[in-house]
Amino acid sequence: MATEDIKALFGRRVRQLRTAMGVSQEAFAHRVSIDRSYFGSIERGERNVSLDNVQLIADGLGVPPLDLFKFDALPAADAPPKPTPPAAKPARPRGRRKPGG
Repeated sequence: MATEDIKALFGRRVRQLRTAMGVSQEAFAHRVSIDRSYFGSIERGERNVSLDNVQLIADGLGVPPLDLFKFDALPAADAPPKPTPPAAKPARPRGRRKPGG
């Protein structure tokens, strides 16, 4: 992690917090009034984000700006993402009778 660029770390942390909220990148960008493509480039670590935008993002995530810089909470960059649990199958009703029977 020490060799990773600060912009990449910041972007990964923002993505981590946003996905934990269950909000899409596009919906979040709209919520905080940041262009979707610009926000995407922030999460990819391609942008040197202004303090104004750091505050907008922190407010949108409901965290203090300092939380966006807590890089020790990040998984390793090369770690595979956690698998998404499969959707639960709807329960089949029990004791159904056959028609006419």
